Amino acid sequence: KVYPRGHHRMAAWKKSKSHNLSQFMYLPDLCEIHNPFETGEELMQQWSEYWNMTQHYLIQKTPFMDVEFLERVKIVPTFHAIVMRHPLVFSKFFASHGLNDPVDYLLIWLDSWAHTLRLLSTGNVEMYAVVTYESLVRYHDSISNELTAMIQGSSMSNSRTPKFDNYRHRRLDLHEGNNPSKYLEPNKATIRLWKKCLQKVICNSLLQEINQHIFPQIGYYLEDNIEP
Repeated sequence: KVYPRGHHRMAAWKKSKSHNLSQFMYLPDLCEIHNPFETGEELMQQWSEYWNMTQHYLIQKTPFMDVEFLERVKIVPTFHAIVMRHPLVFSKFFASHGLNDPVDYLLIWLDSWAHTLRLLSTGNVEMYAVVTYESLVRYHDSISNELTAMIQGSSMSNSRTPKFDNYRHRRLDLHEGNNPSKYLEPNKATIRLWKKCLQKVICNSLLQEINQHIFPQIGYYLEDNIEP
């Protein structure tokens, strides 16, 4: 497969003995691509079996941060809708690979987003939008309409209108039921992760720094004096 899945990434990261925990989030970005067009054609062929190829807009959802790789190998106009989520939301994927330390969560979040935002600042990504998961849940219709307008105003535009809800398994929110806001409530595993972070000096200190200098730029907010 051209595009590595989670367990393949983690295996490659562990084999590299890298001390940078977050690299498995964007490993393809670090690869040298000898023939981007050929790689893009192969990737399109592998993904096409999951798509309805009669549609004008093809939506691919991935939990990783491979914007640079996907931009380099694209063979059709590509719009990247990049969703940011709070760094201390419990992840079954991380936990299944032994990453249970909340400091790891914060460092992975910081580095993977630093990597992605640096890339976007270079101007090498033609079409993209960054939204927070929380705003996508709260204002789903408004943000979906805004993304639609961005796509229609880009080089992908034509007379057809993109429909994000045509296929249930490709909806942007991926939520069940009529009350998606319930997904904003932290589950027990997330609460345990937060408490664990607040009780560790290094984690608490790092979270305070993020809260003071980074969260205000994104729209996240925590109480000024975070205590366990």
